[in-house]
Amino acid sequence: MAITKCASTTVEALLSNQKGLFIAGTPGLKHTTYKLFEAHILPLLEAKKIPRPHFFAITREPAERLLSWYKYRQRDRIVNAKEGSRKSDNYAGNLTFEEYAEGALSIRPDKMFKFKPQRAFLVDQSQKVAVETLIRAEHMDELLPHLFRHYRIAWPDTVERRNISPTFKGSKMTDELRKRINESDTFITDYELYRGSTSTKQELLATLKPREKHRRAKPV
Repeated sequence: MAITKCASTTVEALLSNQKGLFIAGTPGLKHTTYKLFEAHILPLLEAKKIPRPHFFAITREPAERLLSWYKYRQRDRIVNAKEGSRKSDNYAGNLTFEEYAEGALSIRPDKMFKFKPQRAFLVDQSQKVAVETLIRAEHMDELLPHLFRHYRIAWPDTVERRNISPTFKGSKMTDELRKRINESDTFITDYELYRGSTSTKQELLATLKPREKHRRAKPV
């Protein structure tokens, strides 16, 4: 599952040459939630007698993800967007990251500071996380090759990072601010999700023990 601002474009590129059902491209498709997948895609696979895939996702420390959104909302295409448009309303270039973080932590944040929580991409209709393998973003270079090889997916010699936002002046984060963001009421659920994600090969392999009938299913 492709969580926004969690290396999804890089993973998309790594899987783009695989055969089968590939939901990607426009953000509205690439960032399909598990709930939508459960409601519309899994019934189709079941009707075609295709086993349920093994689901995985990259998770990110909430403070780092918030910083990534801040950088993204300073890009030129947002600066130059038509005044009054949704893009122009999301422009954060007039703020330091600390100011942006304060806006995100406020009781009623403006839409500039809003984005879907990571957990919302991963839960089923009963609100339980239904994705088997969660990998911390900072460990994906180490762990993704093991996941791919487990499902006999070729791993490239080099991995090109995609859609990385540049660093802007005022985008530094203190340890104190990082702690405040991660442990805030707004982000604590995602922080717990991130902390529970795999960070070692041993933890990863423990999630890759599919039941016999799932053994042929490729990951999603």
